[in-house]
Amino acid sequence: MTTEQSYQVAPAAKTAAEPYAYDIPGAVTASGQSRSGLYAAIKSGALTARKRGHRTLILTTDLVAWLESLPRLETRPAA
Repeated sequence: MTTEQSYQVAPAAKTAAEPYAYDIPGAVTASGQSRSGLYAAIKSGALTARKRGHRTLILTTDLVAWLESLPRLETRPAA
């Protein structure tokens, strides 16, 4: 066996699984947006939320889609 054959590549480190949905406090933490900002986006229809009993849930895909739909910051080139 050669030296190259004796070394095995370690498998990629496992990361924590991304949640399928967030409650409001979790969505605030994950998105960096305020609680009132999330509720305003839900009320306007820009962000889809779901209810499970008394809990409001936001699917990760809906949260990401909403964040990606926000307008880009337009900057001016440095003079």
